Amino acid sequence: MKRLGSILALVILSSCSSSVQKYNYTSGADKDTFEEWAKPFVHATERAPSSEIVSRPQYHWEADSLKIPVTANTTINQSYNVKFNQFSVYSTKEKVEKEVTQLEERWTQVSQSVLVCDEQAGGGKSELWDAFYSAPAARKQATLAAAIQGIGPVSATALVRARYFNSKPRNWNDFEDEIERAARAEVITKSVEYQVLYQYRSENMVKLGYNTQLSGVCHLETRSYYSPTQVPVTRKVLVDEVVTHRDLISSENRTYEVRISNQRLQSFESEMLIFNFNHGTNQVTLAQAAFNNYSIALQGRRIVVVGIGRKTVSLPRDVLPAGATLERSGGQASFTARVNRQYVPATAADGYLMISIQVHSCKKGMLGGCAVMGRDEQVQTTVVIQAISSGLVNHTFPLNPSRKYWVEYWANTANSPWYTNNVVKSPSKPEI
Repeated sequence: MKRLGSILALVILSSCSSSVQKYNYTSGADKDTFEEWAKPFVHATERAPSSEIVSRPQYHWEADSLKIPVTANTTINQSYNVKFNQFSVYSTKEKVEKEVTQLEERWTQVSQSVLVCDEQAGGGKSELWDAFYSAPAARKQATLAAAIQGIGPVSATALVRARYFNSKPRNWNDFEDEIERAARAEVITKSVEYQVLYQYRSENMVKLGYNTQLSGVCHLETRSYYSPTQVPVTRKVLVDEVVTHRDLISSENRTYEVRISNQRLQSFESEMLIFNFNHGTNQVTLAQAAFNNYSIALQGRRIVVVGIGRKTVSLPRDVLPAGATLERSGGQASFTARVNRQYVPATAADGYLMISIQVHSCKKGMLGGCAVMGRDEQVQTTVVIQAISSGLVNHTFPLNPSRKYWVEYWANTANSPWYTNNVVKSPSKPEI
């Protein structure tokens, strides 16, 4: 019996623990603290309160490009470390502060000549006034807008509702007072006031009968008034902009053995080989190089690159530096030009660099240039000279003192394994 009572007590105690007492408290911690601890953990991406995620994150791997310079007659056989980074890319709409330039209306006082007419001569006799004052209430706004240039439907409606122009102004001064009174009461804007009284002053005087076109009735008079100007103002404003975010998630390093050989380069040439890597497919690609075509093979983590032929490369323009001269001495002209020595072939196997020289002349005019009448321009036979290691090219020819001379010259290659047979023209034409 005693044992049965103990079992019942234990069952009751367990029932109370599971249905009422949710938390076990320890000394020093209150119930609110335990309830806060008991909340389930929820992870949320931190972002600015003003931002709004507008695209789902996309995950991808990127690798740093591997750049290896190569020169003539060298073989690369080295290990290189390539770093791969995984990014989460997503976009948010955010408030971004930007500077914008807007045109702002500024009012400045000016002094200008304006038309002033005799008050007695112009009494406001006008069919437009007649149409306005005889119009029914529903047509008042439209007829007032038609009568006064510079007042549109909005301003005309405001003037009629505020009971302006209840009677016809007796002269221009009265009309001017009525417009100014409406502007002060902010029934119309300052811009409308300016347009009516100054921008379209002459037109309104004629339309409303205050300028009778009689000789001596109207004249120009200097008046001071405020005129609007548009001024560019730069302000900082908040605009909605979609901003792309790139969050780094993880990184990974891979080591590659790289072998490069058989590139065809001259002693002064070099080119950069740029390798790009794909994390998912483990593929490696090689960007186009400047001088050579290459084959590339990936064997595990070993990259084998072999030159398979030189590209079609044009003779560079710096083959002919500036500074050619044409000098006169003892009835002869001496032409001298420099050639960039690095392009002069060292052996016949490297081909030839040829310099072509063409002498032009014309009959001299009174000021030393070519004559305007009877120019008589002549071109001598083109002379072709093979460039030599000194890098200097010379050519002499006889002078006629009654003629002006100038020289054109150009370079091209022959039988070159390095360059195509393109022509590079001289940057200057020396003359005497």
